Amino acid sequence: MMTSPKASFVIMLSLAANCFAEFFDAKALRPGMKATGYTVFSSAQGLEPFELEIVGQMTNFVGPGQDLLIARVLGERFQKSSVVAGMSGSPVYIDGKLVGALSYAFGRFTANAVAGITPIQSMLAHRKASPQLAALPSGSLRPIALSLVAQGLSPSVAKHFDAELHRRGLASPVLAAGSVGTSLPKTTPLYPGAPFSALLISGDMTLACIGTVTWMEGSEFVGLGHPFLQNGVSELPVAGAEIVTTIFGQDEPYKMGQPTEIIGVLTSDRSSGVTGIVGKKPRTMPLEVQFGGKTWHYNISRMGKDTAFLTSMAFSNSLAMTPEHELGGTYKINVELQISGGEKLSYERMLSAQNQPLEPGAIALFLEPIVMLQNQDFKKVEFESMKVQVTHTAEIRTTRLLGFTVFSEPKPDEPLEMLIYSQPWQKPLQKQRLVLNMPRWNSSGAYQIIGLDRMSSFNLEKESGFWAEVPSYAVLINKIRSLPKDTELCFYLKETGQASNFLGYNLTDLPISLKETLTDVRAGSEISFNTKATRLGCADLGEVVTGKVLKEYKENGEKR
Repeated sequence: MMTSPKASFVIMLSLAANCFAEFFDAKALRPGMKATGYTVFSSAQGLEPFELEIVGQMTNFVGPGQDLLIARVLGERFQKSSVVAGMSGSPVYIDGKLVGALSYAFGRFTANAVAGITPIQSMLAHRKASPQLAALPSGSLRPIALSLVAQGLSPSVAKHFDAELHRRGLASPVLAAGSVGTSLPKTTPLYPGAPFSALLISGDMTLACIGTVTWMEGSEFVGLGHPFLQNGVSELPVAGAEIVTTIFGQDEPYKMGQPTEIIGVLTSDRSSGVTGIVGKKPRTMPLEVQFGGKTWHYNISRMGKDTAFLTSMAFSNSLAMTPEHELGGTYKINVELQISGGEKLSYERMLSAQNQPLEPGAIALFLEPIVMLQNQDFKKVEFESMKVQVTHTAEIRTTRLLGFTVFSEPKPDEPLEMLIYSQPWQKPLQKQRLVLNMPRWNSSGAYQIIGLDRMSSFNLEKESGFWAEVPSYAVLINKIRSLPKDTELCFYLKETGQASNFLGYNLTDLPISLKETLTDVRAGSEISFNTKATRLGCADLGEVVTGKVLKEYKENGEKR
């Protein structure tokens, strides 16, 4: 059904007036009743109606007290197509009274489109209530997908992050386009049936999800009829959306569109839908990336633990847009993170690869401190801004550990002098002297002096409980600041022969991987790991250190 712009304008005015009309009582619904929904399939055509037939009602189908109305979507468009990604939230009326939002889809290859409608009463009841993040029912029922729009996104980065986007329920097509700059198209107003965008990333790259407004009162609106990302309280930027066209068909039909200027904030994300306020200014985290003589600017939405994921995606995109990314060599990344409350965290990461690009997966190493801060439970942490500077050299700057020699037997509270042997990439053997201060320890047992690269150091510290024993946020920050650099060789004193206790059994010298597995299932059981390792000090070799070396000592202090 095609609608003229004039007719669309009349429909829009009618729906705007009906914002204050009474709602249809779901108890009065009967199978066979005809209903009318409204959505925008193309901004050029404006708001268009589509017909539905009520099939029935499923009680407590989505969750306790959350009924779902079942309807068949009629019309030529839906004879060979399921409901379209981006339609969720489309208001449905009977006799001019609002029933609810088109929100769920059944199956993918059905003979005709069958959909679920979330009653408007449920949507409004939850807008001021505590977050309800009930698990969605399994089977063929699924929330109607949001149309995911990506502009200025490298196809290789889109492919790499596709699985993570799907895991978050963003399963609609990702449309990669050229650079978008920092401005968005002119704003479009919101009204029942109009598309809106929730922006995850904006700036030199745009990542936005398009849904539909169900109801408005003043500056407040509700939409979708199902959860977005199940984040509870939200602070996502909200914009209008321009729908270029709609792709129909049985294989992931979707609205092809793009966000317009930011006009408000998504205030909540709950099991029965989302709420938002027009006119409220969103808070985002500015991200600046400098690489290859270019600077990229992004605004990252504050999404709790997903902030690191979005930052990683934007950061990866900057690298993928730079020719130096494909050359291999050595990449040095300096990060400055401004934390709420005036605290600042600075750190450095360095990677080196021969004839290989800096893959997005490796970027997780650079975000490691951010993930640690987001996963702690001491206090809520918000990131005010982040600056990243990347320098590149075509030279492979790695150093492989070969061994070390000590000039005296290790003794408590005495200095230990050693000579480190390392092999830089395609360079002669290197020797470096280092003096460590030995701590006081129980020297009657067997022990090891171990030299480790950064990753091995981190794993050993996890094994010894260094990261598990964090009594406060301040201690965590200090430990994050003390993380070894990729260019550092760190030495540890490790007492060997300790037992690990699991269900009353002593398990001596378990592999780290097995200990982590047991830790994951230790709820309800008594398990403890008694590995003791003390960091003695680190030597910065100026290049990416790889490998590990150790020397073992018997109970009488003799080397073996």
